[in-house]
Amino acid sequence: MKKGIVLACCAMLLAGQLQSAESLDWNRRIGVDRMIDRTIDNTINRAVNKVEKQEKTRRVIFQNLPQSAAEIGPETDAQQVAAYTVAALARYETNPTEAIAMLNKLLGPRPVPKRDEQFLADRFRGRQYLMRSYFMGATPANNYQPDMPYTVEVKTNAYTYQEEGYARFMITCGGADSPRPMTVRQKASTGEWFLWDYKGLLSGIQTPAADDPWS
Repeated sequence: MKKGIVLACCAMLLAGQLQSAESLDWNRRIGVDRMIDRTIDNTINRAVNKVEKQEKTRRVIFQNLPQSAAEIGPETDAQQVAAYTVAALARYETNPTEAIAMLNKLLGPRPVPKRDEQFLADRFRGRQYLMRSYFMGATPANNYQPDMPYTVEVKTNAYTYQEEGYARFMITCGGADSPRPMTVRQKASTGEWFLWDYKGLLSGIQTPAADDPWS
């Protein structure tokens, strides 16, 4: 009987030690998880701060918007090409044929393919106001009527020139909560920048007040 009592006591002691060990191990795991969470948060915050610190905005001003391909072209100034792209697409509202000719001038060796002409037609159908939203002062409330002179905000950040030979800009849009992306590409032999990707500018925007039954 004494032997049984001793064994029972030993079992209870061992169980208590195991429970203490498990509790300690659990606390350690919680501590490690919290440390990982803090590390992730700090990494994200540093990345965001890096982008915000390096974010710059340039305003490109047009006294009058270009109306034809003869008035625009590739430039050694990448941000000017970005602003020309907005102007070329804005021309679609009044003259789709001329707008495509302007895009072809900016695209250089890689003109607009036929399938993209259909894409453009689809994006502007019923939303002729779309590109006006990229000029300063244009908002849903004023039916996207821009301030004069026409002004395009071209934003750069830590990732704009991350890939050699390319520049990815963010263009301020009065119909969206955040700027929209577009990319230009540099021709190594001349240093000129050409339009590379403009489709991010054609995403949907807020409905203008005149077309919004809930406005």
